[in-house]
Amino acid sequence: MMLNRYLALAWLVPLIPIVNSQHIQPKKSHPSELRDDETVYFLDVSGLGISGTDFHRHGSLGIQLLEDLPNWHFVNRNEADDHFYGETEDGLVACHLMRHSSNHFDDKLVGMLNDRETNLWYEIKPDISGEILLTVIFEGDIPPSSTGDDHITQLYSFWNSLRSTWAYLRDLPWTLRIDPEKEQVIDVMIIWSENSECRRSFLGIDCTLTEDTRDNMHAALELVIATTNYALRVSDTSAVFNLTHAQRDTSGYRETEGTSKILTDMGVPFFGQLSYIHPLRDEHKADLVSFVYDLRIVEGDAPCGTALLPLIRPLPLAPFLAWSTYGVQCFAGYTPTHEFGHNLGCFHDRGTVGACDDNKNTDYGYRSPTGTFRTIMAYSCTRGECDDYQLGRFCSRIPYFSGPASYQNGEVLGGEENNCRKRIRLDKRTISRFR
Repeated sequence: MMLNRYLALAWLVPLIPIVNSQHIQPKKSHPSELRDDETVYFLDVSGLGISGTDFHRHGSLGIQLLEDLPNWHFVNRNEADDHFYGETEDGLVACHLMRHSSNHFDDKLVGMLNDRETNLWYEIKPDISGEILLTVIFEGDIPPSSTGDDHITQLYSFWNSLRSTWAYLRDLPWTLRIDPEKEQVIDVMIIWSENSECRRSFLGIDCTLTEDTRDNMHAALELVIATTNYALRVSDTSAVFNLTHAQRDTSGYRETEGTSKILTDMGVPFFGQLSYIHPLRDEHKADLVSFVYDLRIVEGDAPCGTALLPLIRPLPLAPFLAWSTYGVQCFAGYTPTHEFGHNLGCFHDRGTVGACDDNKNTDYGYRSPTGTFRTIMAYSCTRGECDDYQLGRFCSRIPYFSGPASYQNGEVLGGEENNCRKRIRLDKRTISRFR
């Protein structure tokens, strides 16, 4: 559904970002052609310092996105260039901002903020005219993810894996003396569909693609990897993702049949509609591969993402199960990080999959019995499942994998019996050697 094109007039909702006590006033903006059923506002970030070298050096950042929101103050928890990630001291709001630069375009600001009290996500992203827009979505409106259970996909993928299962055998002696503290870099390649690129720049289906739309998409994917690395870091996994390659699909693929078909077309060598990804993966030595689709053209109800699980043990996380796919509309809510988590060996929470009596596996996500949070791999808190959740409240996803650590409020993030952190630390080296 097309929004009323006058919905986003900036004078309706002022923006007042504050950096080192410098106040920036909102600017008057023009109407924009906006599509899909979401609330969108224009923002003025001209004084935010996204040009030059100062953006990542600020030790703290204050932002008031809308006039009826508080002025949130974040402490910088990442010293990487062009990134600003932090949380408020009470842990109720998370901030992910980064500056994207290219040879052709000026610096662009992309980011996400999550208010866990209201369960609202605020996405900051540019359109094709260079305007910085803010979209607002309730976390409960983000469709859930699913795990890939298409047996044909896994059968054909097994064929493709025969030449690279040696990675596990080669690492087997080393696996017996794993150093969980040693950092391992996992290379990721991401391919996106043409219509997902249209959607990211607020354009209609089958839009005219330009260098601007491509650049906007690439900036979004850099943010995906950066937010995933934030979750991996604060969860103490000693794993780091590297975006080794990202590009628009070159085959004219249309994702109308949903996520299982996408995974099949990715996984089938030679005959799959996306089989060109296999030599591309080898060329860029990508350990994991993702495909971004557009929910608007998927027939029926599509999940926000799907990934293959490492179902074959003791061969952990075999290279032929290194595929994931997620919707461009679902970057909020840590959906891509969730799908990567499946590739890393993690399951949903016990209640969602009915595994409360499973005493053998600990690779589960975790949701707080008090309803205050859920970890990356967990679904929303739901009554009537085996974990006997009783509260009638929505629990917001936090950027942590389950494990023995404690959250800001003192609650344990799952303990030893719900420990995705342990699974990632054990298998990260094998994954990093898939290619």
